[in-house]
Amino acid sequence: MAVQDTLQAEPIVVLGGGVSPASHGDLYPNLESGADWVWHAARLFHASKAPLGLLTSCSDPEHSATSEAEAMRRFMVDLGGSRASRSLGTTKSNYRPECGVLSRDTGRAGC
Repeated sequence: MAVQDTLQAEPIVVLGGGVSPASHGDLYPNLESGADWVWHAARLFHASKAPLGLLTSCSDPEHSATSEAEAMRRFMVDLGGSRASRSLGTTKSNYRPECGVLSRDTGRAGC
């Protein structure tokens, strides 16, 4: 479906699995086969089809320098997304459930 034919939405929700966060010592995350989800979310966001994007993931802090949500946020920013956005997360066991929010209007993040 073309972006212009897409209806308005509240948030754009992007599930994890499309981007591998950078490993410790690496500079950039890696795009995976599902990266088109993040890319399409960026298209919708840039077309003002929703006021914010919700990026979700889990990452293992022993292997990853950041969360996948943060890696997706960085990718969307590189595609022209909000630079005021940030990713949030908490530590639970060995994994960090992550949630990042891109906000067009406020620049605020929250989950």
